[in-house]
Amino acid sequence: MAKYWAKSRRQMVTASCLLVVSAMIALPHNASASTAGPSPTPGPPIPSEKIPNPETSKASSYDPANFAALTAADRLTTQWATDHPGLMSQTVVNDDGSLTVQISGPVTSSLLASAAALVGPVAVHLETVAHSVADLQKVQDQISLDQAYWRSQGASMVQYGPDSSTNKISIVLNKYDSAIAAEIIARYGSDVVSVSTESMAYPSRRATRGSDFPPWSGGDLLINISVICSGAFMFRDANGADFMLTAGHCGSNGDLFQNNTRVVGHGSNSNFQDHGGYDSLLIPTGGVALVWGGNSNGTSRYVSGYNTSDSIGGKICVDGAVTGEVCNTLIQANGKCITFSDGVETCQLSICHNASAVTAVDGDSGGPVETLDSNGNSLARGEIIGSTADKHTTYYTPVRYIMSLYHITPLVI
Repeated sequence: MAKYWAKSRRQMVTASCLLVVSAMIALPHNASASTAGPSPTPGPPIPSEKIPNPETSKASSYDPANFAALTAADRLTTQWATDHPGLMSQTVVNDDGSLTVQISGPVTSSLLASAAALVGPVAVHLETVAHSVADLQKVQDQISLDQAYWRSQGASMVQYGPDSSTNKISIVLNKYDSAIAAEIIARYGSDVVSVSTESMAYPSRRATRGSDFPPWSGGDLLINISVICSGAFMFRDANGADFMLTAGHCGSNGDLFQNNTRVVGHGSNSNFQDHGGYDSLLIPTGGVALVWGGNSNGTSRYVSGYNTSDSIGGKICVDGAVTGEVCNTLIQANGKCITFSDGVETCQLSICHNASAVTAVDGDSGGPVETLDSNGNSLARGEIIGSTADKHTTYYTPVRYIMSLYHITPLVI
């Protein structure tokens, strides 16, 4: 992966479509490592038989520099969304633990000062690029609206979304065709769209932790008749009602979900449809601020917060009920639209990859995606949606979209 990221960084600097202006700052800061955004919702007391062992829940793969950069990116992204709307493009955590922030405007002294106050001791590079996230999102939305046309022309877009190395919408076809690629570029413009010359097979949605009891924990095994999936994290709404999150393709509204033979609850608020759904489903049920960790048998971790951004290069853990917790998995991309093997397109997905380990198999859908802190606690990051055929690349919905969609927040200690 080091070679991959080195290549990406060179492309970012030399691509003709980018005007790159770099600045680097590293100043001391006393801000805490907690994430920005809405206040997390404290969960109910955790039964004594479910309290994690602090030694077994310690994060063996914890990377202090990478974690610090991810946390700094959360603070900066959240604050600049208010102070400088429409300015930011992508954020990238580099191999040395520094943070690159792409902006669609000049680097000014006020931006440098603001970044310094927000990122603390993390070194940050500001780079000027041609397009902000908002600019690229408009193009991506139009491509999504045009899917019926492209399919009628024989163009099956497996994946499309922002590419930090080119500052364009990158499109990957199921079967590359030079004529189709030329038409796509002509329709949207070569300055904002690129088409990969490589073909890509449709990834699969992964629809099996086995014998838990209420109050429920994140990462529990869920059984819906013959479908096996995973629960993500526990959430609470403004009225105090608790929900377990899982993937929308795991069931429908009203479906009964069980863990072993114990009833978890019935599905509700499904958001699973072509072109626009997040592939999510809520199960009203009681739970606590815990998530399974370790292997598929699992050890418990406290949930202490959640992430509000997904910086490329960040190290995270994928934690489906079947595969178990797989850490040192790198975020590769954000905001992608993916068409899966069921023919349904899901957007606003992040992509993570682990070259040395399988990250998700059948039964892991709906499971937690997390960041681990130095105490072995979990920060909620997202929900597993599917994976590629080799199972080393996983697609997930960032938790911030789930929070916005349902107006819920994760239960935390």
